[in-house]
Amino acid sequence: IEEAEGYAVERTNRAQGEAERFIQVFKEYQNAKEVTRRRMYLETMETVLNQVGHKTIIDENLQGLLPLLNLNQEGH
Repeated sequence: IEEAEGYAVERTNRAQGEAERFIQVFKEYQNAKEVTRRRMYLETMETVLNQVGHKTIIDENLQGLLPLLNLNQEGH
């Protein structure tokens, strides 16, 4: 019972924290929509691209490929 109660408190606290974070981001968004939108996009892309191994950028006209160097690897 104590373990279940502890779990419930943890979930409640996490949900409240996430709700508060959402409210703060929404307030930022209302004040500067384009800046907040761009920041959120860049933060998301940083998270996603860090999880992807090989990356290739294709220009908008599909005329060239640019492989990204992983400068964090040893030997670079």
